[in-house]
Amino acid sequence: MAGIVLFALGLAATNHNRIAPSLLLGLIVIMIGLLVAGPWITAQAARLLRRFASGAAPLLAARRLADNPKLAFRSVSGLVLAVFLGTVVAGILPAVEYTAASPRAAALSNVLLDGFTSAPVCGNDANCSGGGATSPANPLAGSSAHQQRIGLEGLPPHAATTLLAGLSAIKGTTPIPIYTQPGSGQPTGQNIAPGSGPAANAAGGPGPGGSSSGPGGGFGNGVISCAGLRELAVLGQCAPGRSAVAVPAGNLFDDNPRYSTQPIASASSPAATANFSRLYLQAVLVKVNNAATLEKVRTYLVTHTPQSASGTAPRTFGEAVQARAVIADTVQRLIDTAVILTLIVAGCSLAVSVGGSLVERKRPFTLLRVTGTQLATLYRVVLLEAVLPLVAATILAGAVAYFVATATVEAIAPSGTPVPAPGGVYYATMAAGLAGSLLVILTSLPLLRRLTGAAGVRFE
Repeated sequence: MAGIVLFALGLAATNHNRIAPSLLLGLIVIMIGLLVAGPWITAQAARLLRRFASGAAPLLAARRLADNPKLAFRSVSGLVLAVFLGTVVAGILPAVEYTAASPRAAALSNVLLDGFTSAPVCGNDANCSGGGATSPANPLAGSSAHQQRIGLEGLPPHAATTLLAGLSAIKGTTPIPIYTQPGSGQPTGQNIAPGSGPAANAAGGPGPGGSSSGPGGGFGNGVISCAGLRELAVLGQCAPGRSAVAVPAGNLFDDNPRYSTQPIASASSPAATANFSRLYLQAVLVKVNNAATLEKVRTYLVTHTPQSASGTAPRTFGEAVQARAVIADTVQRLIDTAVILTLIVAGCSLAVSVGGSLVERKRPFTLLRVTGTQLATLYRVVLLEAVLPLVAATILAGAVAYFVATATVEAIAPSGTPVPAPGGVYYATMAAGLAGSLLVILTSLPLLRRLTGAAGVRFE
C-alpha cells in the first residue's frame, strides 16, 4: 500500500516530458511489498480453498499451506518479480510503439532528413574567412570557424546551392531546404523574424528534443519556404500571402518520432525573408518516390556533405520508427525469456519443495493410504499445495503490474493512446512458463507412490 501511494504521488507529478523520482521509488516499494505480502496472500488463498472447495484433497492442502505459508511462498518469490516486470513491459511497450508510429510519421515515411551543424574545411564561399581552398574530398564543406564566429550553422550559401542542385538532378526527388534564420544565435525558444522582433515559437515551441542554436550548438530557428511546406502538409502550413516562415527546426531531430513529426509551422508562424541566397543551409528534407531513389539520395548526401547532425547516415522518419520498434521488440523478447526461465526455475524449486515435504510426511501419507485414502486424492493434495502459491503469486503480480502499466501510459502517453493490453505473445509466454513449471512438479509425483506403499506401513 505504501508503494501504491508513492506511485500515485509520482503519477501526479509526471507529465509527457518528465518522470517524477517518486514514481520509480513507488515501483521499487511495490516490488518489495509483493515479496513481503506473498506469504499473507498464500494464507488467504488457503482459506478460500478450504471454504469453497469440497473434498479431502482441498482440506488437507489448505491446512498444510495455512500452517506454514512462508515456506510455501518461498519457492515462488522470484516468480512474483518476473511476472510483475514482464506484465509492466508487455503493457507499456505497445503504447510506446503506437506513440512512435503516429499517422504523421507514416505520412513522412518517404521523406529523408539530413542536417548540418558545421563543416570541417572552408569551401568556395565568398564570405569564408581566410580564403581557404575547396577540399577535393568534400567540395560542399564550409568554414566551421567562420560559421561559429558569426553565429550561423550549416552549409554556406555557395555549398548549399551546389548541394540542392545535385539533389534536384536525381530523378524522383523533391528537396525542401531549411535555412538558418538570420540572427538566430539565441536559444530555440526565441524566434526572431526580420522586421518582426522577438516572437513565440512558430508551432508552440520546441518539443522535448528541441535544442539550442548558436555558435557551435545544435539546431534552432530555421526558415522554410511555404512552397516546401505544401509538399509536406503534415508539418504545417503558412498563413495566406506568405512565401517563407520561421520555424523551430530543431524539433525535426527529436529522437522520438512522435515529436519529430509534430507540425513546425502554423498560421501564426512569423514571416521570414524569402531571399535564401545569403542564408546558410541548416537541414534538408528530401521527398522521394521509391526505395531506389531513396538510396541514391542517401548515398549522395553521405558522400557530398559533412557528417549528419545525428552522427549516422541520413534516414527517413519511417526508418526512425522502425529503429525504435526493433529496440522495443528486443526488450520484449528479453523480458519474455526472463519470465519463462524464472517460471521454470520456480517450478524446479517447487519440485524440490514438494519432494522434501513428501519425505517429511511419509508416515501420515502412508497411514492415510492404508486406511482407505486413494492415491489419486494424495496426488491432488500435493498438486494443490504446489500450484496454489504459484497461481496466487502470478495473479497478484499480474494484476498489480497491469495497474501500474495502465496508470503510467495514461500519465505519460499523449491523449488518444490506447489502453495497454498485453498481446498474444504475453499470454503464450505466461502459459508456456506455467505449463513448464507444472510439468516439473509432476515429475515428483511418482515418489509419492513409492513412499506410501503398504510395505512401508511399519515404522521403527
